[in-house]
Amino acid sequence: IRIWFWIPVGIVLVPSTILHVRLLLIVRALQRRGQCKSLFFRIFFVQSVLELGLIYLYLAGQLVVKDQPQGGDFLMSTNGGYFGKFYYYGTVYFFLHVQVWGVVIQSFNRLVLVCA
Repeated sequence: IRIWFWIPVGIVLVPSTILHVRLLLIVRALQRRGQCKSLFFRIFFVQSVLELGLIYLYLAGQLVVKDQPQGGDFLMSTNGGYFGKFYYYGTVYFFLHVQVWGVVIQSFNRLVLVCA
């Protein structure tokens, strides 16, 4: 496996996962005490849980496809199998539905709060 694949994982993904989980625990504790009940924190919590799961699904898909000599052939030969769905949810679903949709909803929420 190429070293260039693991450098961003070690430098960015591992520390950010630790911070992200810690932040989720803090927000959850504050929600139980009656604070952080706004729509922003609810969206943040749901998006974060999805993001943490799907980023590792994306990473696993990239490990299989990018670092194998026959990765593209393997992906095409599993048409209709489990790996195609696995790879779809790890890439397309992650970027479109978690990253883009979450940012759009968060931005719209802030726009309504500022303009109201």
